[in-house]
Amino acid sequence: MQRLHADEEENSHTNNDNNNNNEPYLSNGHHQQPAVQIRNLRKVYSGGKVAVEDLTLDLYEDHITALLGHNGAGKSTTISMLTGLIRPSSGDALIWGHSIRQDMNNIRRFELISPFFPFAPLG
Repeated sequence: MQRLHADEEENSHTNNDNNNNNEPYLSNGHHQQPAVQIRNLRKVYSGGKVAVEDLTLDLYEDHITALLGHNGAGKSTTISMLTGLIRPSSGDALIWGHSIRQDMNNIRRFELISPFFPFAPLG
């Protein structure tokens, strides 16, 4: 994971589609590194079905994060890769600095996933 060079940083605000700026998040005046860094994560199932394509995302401690998307968008596949249920086809993610490709045993010691279960209406 690389930082942008100074000349790229000047123009990074104009191109958010391909922004690889890994500057720490500023929270209460303090720089905060991402708890989860997803870089170019991809999953292709047998038969060529692409479930997740080139996902790059930073997630921060003490933030609530939700993955939203239509059926088949790759939400469950992404969580399955982050939790070690399935292996990514390419790319990687660091959770507290530990790679999901190389250090899943250590990740499982502190990982917490809280899925949303909709409630049935009372009445």
